[in-house]
Amino acid sequence: MYAGNFELGGSARSGLYASVTVIDGLLAHLARPETAEEEAAIVELRASWVRLVELLAARAEPDVQLCPVCGRIVTDAATLCSFCWSKRGPVRRDLSSATS
Repeated sequence: MYAGNFELGGSARSGLYASVTVIDGLLAHLARPETAEEEAAIVELRASWVRLVELLAARAEPDVQLCPVCGRIVTDAATLCSFCWSKRGPVRRDLSSATS
């Protein structure tokens, strides 16, 4: 099982949140279980889903900046851009024109 940190760009993050919304809706409309085993499986599925969503939400968004060379978004903690490997420049907070 993977337990490391991961980074998502803007479109990937939006897709993740959209998927969470869809799955939440589907879980809310699961058919009524016919057996005790089915009911137990649904209860465990819902509990696992809640834990996953909590883990995703618990991860604070890192402070980010735009790389002065390639314009990609990198974390403030980075000393090098993970895309073009240039040294980190001064922080620019205008992320509205950044693409992920």
